[in-house]
Amino acid sequence: MSAIVAIRQRAHDVRMLGPSALLAFVVLWGALITWLSAQPSRHEPPSGFTVHLLFNSGHAPLFGFWAGARFFLGSRAKRPIPDLPFGIVAVGAAILFGAVDEWHQSFVPGRTSSWTDVVTDGFGAAITILILRYLASPRATVGGFLLRAILGIGLILVVGAGVTEADSQGIG
Repeated sequence: MSAIVAIRQRAHDVRMLGPSALLAFVVLWGALITWLSAQPSRHEPPSGFTVHLLFNSGHAPLFGFWAGARFFLGSRAKRPIPDLPFGIVAVGAAILFGAVDEWHQSFVPGRTSSWTDVVTDGFGAAITILILRYLASPRATVGGFLLRAILGIGLILVVGAGVTEADSQGIG
């Protein structure tokens, strides 16, 4: 069995978990994100471009994973990967969740909220959904998947660098 067929099978397995299990995962993963952002800062804010870049870019996988689960939850279809409109809803939900989470974080001692973090959240969600949609394509290949994953990571780092620069200029 090819790697892409195996990945599609895993996606089908996720869909077969059913809405209750997927909803529980989305809620629990969202609770983890909320818990992480509710931790008071015990140290000075991170300094240095690289550290800020890693902190900003770290939002992408957290919200990408949440959006991916939300994407599967959105569809009742028994297809391995839901249709694109469910992906658009999942990305929108991740951006909204990210904005609410940033607002919540503004009340946590030693923490700040930033619109730039919401941008990174949205990019992580969108890239995850685009990769999942690619995997649904009958023309998907391992090379195509790896190319998209590498480009996605690169784009997340570029966006992370951009928002890090915006934060350092006081724009965030």
